Amino acid sequence: MRKGFSARLMAIGAVCAFLLGALAARPTQAQNRETLILALLSSAAESDVVSSRHFVQGAQLALEIVNSNGGVRGPARPADNATPVPNARRNTIYTFSLQTRSAATQTEMRTALQASVEAKPIAMIGPQIPSLLDNNLDLAGTNRILHLVGLPNEPAGPSNAFILRMRSSSENLARDLGNYLTTQRFFRVIGTASDNSARGRADLTAFERAARPAGAAANAVRLAPAVTYDQTATDLTTQAKTLYDENPEAIAIFGTPQTAAALVRELRNRGYAGVIAYGSAEGNLSEFTSRGGSAVANVIVPLVWSPDAQDAGSRRFTQAYQARFGELPTSESAIAFDSVAAVAAAVEIGGGSPQAVRNALATSGAIGGLQGVYNPSLFSGTGTTNLRAMDGAILFRLTAEGKAFEEARYSGGFCSRRCADTRFQNLTAPNAPTATAARTVPIAFLAPQTGLDGEIGRRALHGAQLAVNEINSQGGVAAPNGVRVTLDLRDFNVTSAEQFGVTARTILTSAPPVAILGPTLTGMALPNLNLAPNARVPQFVTGTAAVLSNSDPTRFIFQLRPADATWATALASYLVNIRGYTRLAVAWATTTYGQDSVAAFTSVVTRFRDLTDARIVANTSHPVTATDFTAEAQTLISADPEAIAIWSAPEAAARLIKALRAQGYEGEIAYGALENPDFLRAMGEEGVEGLLGVTSWFAGAQDAASAEFVRNYRATYGELPDSHAVAYYDAVYMIANAIKNGGPTAVQPFIAQLPRFAGVQGEYRPAIYNNGQLSATVFIVRADARGNLSEIARYEGATCLNNCR
Repeated sequence: MRKGFSARLMAIGAVCAFLLGALAARPTQAQNRETLILALLSSAAESDVVSSRHFVQGAQLALEIVNSNGGVRGPARPADNATPVPNARRNTIYTFSLQTRSAATQTEMRTALQASVEAKPIAMIGPQIPSLLDNNLDLAGTNRILHLVGLPNEPAGPSNAFILRMRSSSENLARDLGNYLTTQRFFRVIGTASDNSARGRADLTAFERAARPAGAAANAVRLAPAVTYDQTATDLTTQAKTLYDENPEAIAIFGTPQTAAALVRELRNRGYAGVIAYGSAEGNLSEFTSRGGSAVANVIVPLVWSPDAQDAGSRRFTQAYQARFGELPTSESAIAFDSVAAVAAAVEIGGGSPQAVRNALATSGAIGGLQGVYNPSLFSGTGTTNLRAMDGAILFRLTAEGKAFEEARYSGGFCSRRCADTRFQNLTAPNAPTATAARTVPIAFLAPQTGLDGEIGRRALHGAQLAVNEINSQGGVAAPNGVRVTLDLRDFNVTSAEQFGVTARTILTSAPPVAILGPTLTGMALPNLNLAPNARVPQFVTGTAAVLSNSDPTRFIFQLRPADATWATALASYLVNIRGYTRLAVAWATTTYGQDSVAAFTSVVTRFRDLTDARIVANTSHPVTATDFTAEAQTLISADPEAIAIWSAPEAAARLIKALRAQGYEGEIAYGALENPDFLRAMGEEGVEGLLGVTSWFAGAQDAASAEFVRNYRATYGELPDSHAVAYYDAVYMIANAIKNGGPTAVQPFIAQLPRFAGVQGEYRPAIYNNGQLSATVFIVRADARGNLSEIARYEGATCLNNCR
């Protein structure tokens, strides 16, 4: 059975029992065994002794884990060893041998590479030093052996399609820093500085493009003229004064660690209290913190990885590495570890030949690693350009001692973790001192707040009200032309589609609000979808039927949570690509919800069949009113599925799950609405233990923005928020930002054209989805015995963003 790439590696004994899934071979079923060679190359230069040691140790740890777990099972093939055959028995187990070579010069490295090629490896990894690979990359292409390199930029020499870069470029780290300071921290006046080193100039240029993109509005970000100086400069008093006098909210510094540390010290000595970022910290952090001393406190740095990374996989890797080698890992360790894991997974997918490994990795989609999400098919160029697997960054905030705390995480230029913190959303600053008028604008909230559906509606209202309270307590929104705007949330308890329609018509004709929030129920929204667009008033809904946004070409209906098909797509991707399940069953109610979900789920499983053995072994449906699931449970179990995915009404889903368990099913069960209160009540606390589910957000989400929102919500209302509460909280902040940028009449066009917006739920991308759908963020969660949910992974549609192993 193929185990998913991103969850492959298990532990070495008790020390590594943490790791991330298994490349689980089944020796009793295998007919053949084969040992494959992995060539590892590192620098022998005295200046690189530490980084080389960590690079080798990272690869060693990964290889030990794979081999100690029995190796990996290759794909099933017919007798002629041609194309892998889905659903056939895998008959070869592969283990790996690591051959290490080192060299101190470019010429010596070429000799080492030639010796590695002659040993006929399945792939080559390293070295980690760019200069050693200059003009040495041709050997990979000539010999058609994939060469995985942890280089920040393109080395000199001809490119070829057998080079796979496993590290984000320094320019992309600087780009993500620019995105973070402007879209997550909301800074509008930023100072910049760089020495004249090649890297400093390149990083500054990438930062400027991201912070002030072409076509940006005039009232967007203002970058003060860059302050420049020689890379050998030691006295930066004048440059610090120039930056200080600009009075920027943040200062981004680029170049060598010597000049950066000197400038940071001067700025702190002068009393600058704003945010300072060092955008060229990757590879320079140790020297920067050493030279900067206590002045580095609170400096923001973009890195490819750090042992201070706060995701579960990184924490467990760091613990195992420390136990194995007696020291903390570095980014070189993580890159080498991920590289070995990638090759092992490619062997399992494609087989034990260099061409199969290259093809499997070059065409793969999202792959979870310690650095983040590898995605060669998305991040690579075309033609013979070197393939690029990684385009990510982790933003850290330093302490005076040089320890790092994770602030945000990026993939492909987009924030994917810890993206939003409304404390940073300064909605009043630009025009507050000169405000000449005040205005209160209404926002209407229409949803059930009593009855069976009142629990969801009440929490949704509380989420919206919390945002309104936060904004108004800070003085409201500073709109254009000096107008100070406060928000007035007017709530209407509507318990039926008919009542919603009557109430909405009255509101829209008598005193139109700047926006309508609600309803929370798809069935209540569907008969009334024309009301808001006809009145030219934007409406935000949390129902998940695709028709809610797809039916409105004018884009006045904004769907805050992902459509049902998006949830099912993420679930299928997780079960097949992360968990490695090959026998899946689906059970669904004959409703639009069930039909959309099962169609999307089945489509993903079918798409993976070329690379995996995954297939749907049972497909059952039932009326939404069904009560007896004995026969359906028997049909599902008889197909021997490893996992069953269910989309149905809460009561029906609960009955089916109980029937499955009553008949002895012990496999994975996933339900598409695990956090639904009616489902939880129907199952009872202990009944939900171990169930897998999907949601757009939940109160246990593992990021700082979610934790802050939960604390504030709970302190105000005495209960935990749900996904509807956070969606309407984010909606109010989106509306406020639209008012800030264009006034109360600009809400719809501003949001419709918004490339992205960092919310607590995740990143909203209205202009990218371009159909009224605002979000594709999906959490994979698991319930414990008390009904508490824990985050297993986070997706953007079919792409895993976090906790992907």
